[in-house]
Amino acid sequence: MTKELTKNNTFNLVYKREYVDSDNQQYDDYFPIYYTIFRNVPIKFLNKLNNKDLKKRIKDFCDKNDCRYIGAEFNLGTKNKSLKLHNFYVPAGGDEPDINVNPKFKHKLDFLDEMHHHLKDQVIDKQYHIIVGDMNIAPHVNDVWSHKQLINVVSHTDIERSKISEIINTQKFCDVLRHFANEGEKVYSWWSYRNRDWKKSNRGRRLDHIWITDNLLKYYMEHNIFQMARDFERPSDHVPISATFQLGSIT
Repeated sequence: MTKELTKNNTFNLVYKREYVDSDNQQYDDYFPIYYTIFRNVPIKFLNKLNNKDLKKRIKDFCDKNDCRYIGAEFNLGTKNKSLKLHNFYVPAGGDEPDINVNPKFKHKLDFLDEMHHHLKDQVIDKQYHIIVGDMNIAPHVNDVWSHKQLINVVSHTDIERSKISEIINTQKFCDVLRHFANEGEKVYSWWSYRNRDWKKSNRGRRLDHIWITDNLLKYYMEHNIFQMARDFERPSDHVPISATFQLGSIT
């Protein structure tokens, strides 16, 4: 599923794990997939770009070459301003939330610590930053179908929620999907394959995120959660999310 992007001077990002482009060419990518329109130039797959206005950044975390981060910097063409896009895929963490018996959970917590340090080093200027990805954490009580029942389940434990909230709060990021949700509103982007009727049970979690620096808030236009993708013939358990920003007025 794709969303057509036709507005000039608009930055839009959409991501999902499997993608079929307008030429019916299918891609399976480890990272979320991005679409942008920048200066009317469509850009696909940040890791396959050849564009003078983009600087690609790939970084390993936790001494593992497992492709969990890719970044890019866009020159906005005005007064040396740029937009930096950071894409993370946080480890899922396994099933047991105990670092003493589950090395996958320890990897996840270590990754979050390194992610925090990386963003602290990156977001030191007054440029524009967007942080996106499958974070595999539902930080808010309304990001899960039942806070009480999932508090000891990986993706919603206190320590995971604390670490990701510290990243957001320290850098003063705006968590777009939560910021623009109504008070008390449940927001999900993931429904387990174990639920045969995902709509009826609606036991979702919000594991996919879009964060922005506060200087981008005034350029925000809209965001979307494409729940219909969960009904595809061979769906991901995640659905695409998108955000659109009007950058033409940046001077």
